[in-house]
Amino acid sequence: MKTTSMEQQIKFLVVGQIFSQIAIQMVWFAIGIWIWSKSHSTTDMLLLGAISTTIRTVSSLFVGSFVDKNKNRTLFLISDFILFGITLCCLFLYKVESLDLVYTVPLAALSGLAEAILLPNISSLIARNISKEKYIKFNGLASLIDSTAVLISPLLAGALLGLFNISLVFILSSTLIVMALAVTYGFKEQNTVASFKLSSNLLKEAIKGLHLISSHRHLRFDLIRATLINFFATIGISLINPFILSQTTGSEAVLSRVRFFMGFGGVVGGLVISHLAPQKNKLYFSSLYTILLFGIGMIPLSTTKNHYIWYISSFALIFFIPFVGAISSSLWQQKVPKNYQGRIFSFRRLIIQSSIPLAMFVAGPVTDELEKIFSRNYLILSAHGMLIASSAVCGILVSLIFISLKAYRQFEHIEEIKIYEDSTLRL
Repeated sequence: MKTTSMEQQIKFLVVGQIFSQIAIQMVWFAIGIWIWSKSHSTTDMLLLGAISTTIRTVSSLFVGSFVDKNKNRTLFLISDFILFGITLCCLFLYKVESLDLVYTVPLAALSGLAEAILLPNISSLIARNISKEKYIKFNGLASLIDSTAVLISPLLAGALLGLFNISLVFILSSTLIVMALAVTYGFKEQNTVASFKLSSNLLKEAIKGLHLISSHRHLRFDLIRATLINFFATIGISLINPFILSQTTGSEAVLSRVRFFMGFGGVVGGLVISHLAPQKNKLYFSSLYTILLFGIGMIPLSTTKNHYIWYISSFALIFFIPFVGAISSSLWQQKVPKNYQGRIFSFRRLIIQSSIPLAMFVAGPVTDELEKIFSRNYLILSAHGMLIASSAVCGILVSLIFISLKAYRQFEHIEEIKIYEDSTLRL
């Protein structure tokens, strides 16, 4: 199938966004190591991620309307400028010896705002400019933005921390974001912005996205499933860093290698799904990939101290995420009219992402309490390992329950949703 000029431009834009995500993930990886070295507290280590995700979730209420109304290029530039400011602030805080948890919390909040803009903007860009039969391919390509950053950022940050100091991480991150801004600035966008009139009441516009989703049972089923899966996956993934550090007496090298294999799995998974032919029975495949994600990726990792099993499991864990994400996103892009995708995708993202800070706020304190109650190696599992394995089992059960429901399986076969002036959804 012939590649259009716009498709080629989107590929270059994805490369630019990879630069900016490598940069910001290097920053937070380095700060996470910095905080762990001072407090050795799982709660402290997860706090910045929880704050960032909370702001990202709340901001999603409002950014959807702006995605529908504004050009994607403009919003990519805004997101990257926010990230650039964060890296400069981190460098300044380090130079004045004030880089601690208190001062980095507001920066984590700004990082969440940038992500709130980025994520629905990518979905909107694909829906506006790509034909439906290529949705899965380009959603898989978009998944490379995060997975490539997960692959490269810990290696770069770990090497710089080991050889030099954290300030060089911030300097390199700033340089990468400048490169991302240059790529985005050169993006030539078609005039595909929606023509609806943006209400002055942003909350009303945002809540309309919830109304559109709640009025359709198939969307509700898929949203509930995705939220539960995301909750249990987040508990496991968020505990990997403190789990590895606690099992290796704080080895940055081992953690960097585990994070490398996680990123490598995401890159390979994103490349594979972007080259697969369109599949029938997408929901069955999505459930299978979800079960493999938990069963191969999380359970073996949490039940051993063998480094090689950690590497294999961490690869498998992130390898299957692009498959699950691309299938779900492509179905929503096919069923929801383009002019409403910003609001609906933002509220979808709001509900799903709200499970992330909740999972982090649960995982940190629960793990710290378990470590107080049990010895570090109770039976064959540490406190971190117990929670990772338990969340994996719950994720598998959720996937099996939903695929057994006929109302959920019908989602793949409905036509595009009709949206009328009264803002209700009808088949």
